[in-house]
Amino acid sequence: PKERRQLQFIKYNLASTGGEANRQRKKVLKINVDLMLYRARCSRFAAFKTKDRRKRRAFLTTSEAQFRRCLEFDPQDGRAYVGLAKLLEKDKRWSEARDLYEEGSRAVGGENAFIWQAWAVLEEKQKNLPRARALFDAATAADKRHAAAWHGWGMLEKRDGNLLRARDLFVRGISFCPAGQPNEYLYQSLAMVQEELGLVEAARVTFRQGVQALNQEQQGGKRRTSAALWQAWALLETQHGGDIGLIRDLFQEGLQAAPRSRYVYLAWGLWEAEQGNTSRGRHLLRQGANLNQRDPALLQAWALLEAGQGDLQAARGLFKLGLKVDSQHQPLWQAWGRMEWKAGDLDKARDLFQRGVWASPRNRNASKVFQCWALLEAEEGNCQLAAQLFKCAVKADPQSIPSWQAWADLEESSGNLARAIELRDMCLQQRAEEVYLGVVDESLGGGIRNLRSTVGKITKWFQLVDEEDKKWNKTSPVTVLEKTRQLPKRISVEDSERIL
Repeated sequence: PKERRQLQFIKYNLASTGGEANRQRKKVLKINVDLMLYRARCSRFAAFKTKDRRKRRAFLTTSEAQFRRCLEFDPQDGRAYVGLAKLLEKDKRWSEARDLYEEGSRAVGGENAFIWQAWAVLEEKQKNLPRARALFDAATAADKRHAAAWHGWGMLEKRDGNLLRARDLFVRGISFCPAGQPNEYLYQSLAMVQEELGLVEAARVTFRQGVQALNQEQQGGKRRTSAALWQAWALLETQHGGDIGLIRDLFQEGLQAAPRSRYVYLAWGLWEAEQGNTSRGRHLLRQGANLNQRDPALLQAWALLEAGQGDLQAARGLFKLGLKVDSQHQPLWQAWGRMEWKAGDLDKARDLFQRGVWASPRNRNASKVFQCWALLEAEEGNCQLAAQLFKCAVKADPQSIPSWQAWADLEESSGNLARAIELRDMCLQQRAEEVYLGVVDESLGGGIRNLRSTVGKITKWFQLVDEEDKKWNKTSPVTVLEKTRQLPKRISVEDSERIL
């Protein structure tokens, strides 16, 4: 019996070891990996759509677990690495995303262009341009037909001011596209770079070539087209004296390509209004808003059109409707406040500017709200308060050139020439860290009804920002975007009304 038990024990160990080896060798079916990836993406999209913080965190946690499960199923599947890294980026976990891209590139032997390209985009967001260029180069080396890598690299050079280099990269990307698979965004970006270089006719030729290339492609008996290409071509013609009939035809082609395109409706409606065709512009903006009921930009443009026609009540109704759609859309707050300012209701304008700031305190668009508010105070003779508000504007967005210039103009008109020269110099050098961006002096709001408490709240918020900046700077060189994880959360319209 003892020998029998020993034999059974050995057989059990051999069976268990062999089973484990078989499980390691057995590869999960691709359809199961695809299904898990689909579920992970759905959870990620649901997280970005919901406004409830708890639900958002739950969706993100579920999505992360599903992506990591996919990596366990197939460690060489580049889709899981890119999907999980994108999720980590959205959650401001930059170092983890970077490590994951590096791990993925090693797992696939450096042959996956999608991983290289996504990693390059991350480095560009972190302002590490040399590293981003090297990664884009690696992506194109891994697959020279990868259009997204050529386009991303070209856009990096364009944003960095290297227009000739961007043009060459777009041209190379177009030349490497497989036969029958043109990329409309390469054509569009190439034409826009040519326009910036002053080559308007060459841009028109590029747009025409892009349209023809897409039109020649057959997929299931259906020809491809691109609303982005038609819209960009139409905007080119509007800016360079194109024929009015041709412009309308181009916009119409864009709507045929994408009947619900909010971008085409917005651009076409604004252009018609500029041409004096108010009714036609209103019709286009109304139709676009009806088809895209969650887009505040169309409602904002429609409200500004009504305000320009003197119908302030209709404009106010549209502004309110837009804020119900998205209470954190700061351009809406800024536009509404400016309308009330020009209408003479200064208290209402100040109230809207304040609520616009608190709608999304750490958003760069807060700079535009502060700037418009500062211009109001400067026009009313409150120059000291205006200067403090300009400080807030450049603190919210240190790269806001209009805010720097308006601040310098204010100092110059007040007789502070040295200060104006200093501000213009820092604007050109974009060295915002050398400017004292102190908090607003609450005493400046004295004598202006309902303003002192408002300025006080902004002061307290910026004090908190400064404290958090100092704390992060002492611990580690964390980026500004990472710091926002410790700052106040966004508040709703109802909360801002309660605060005020």
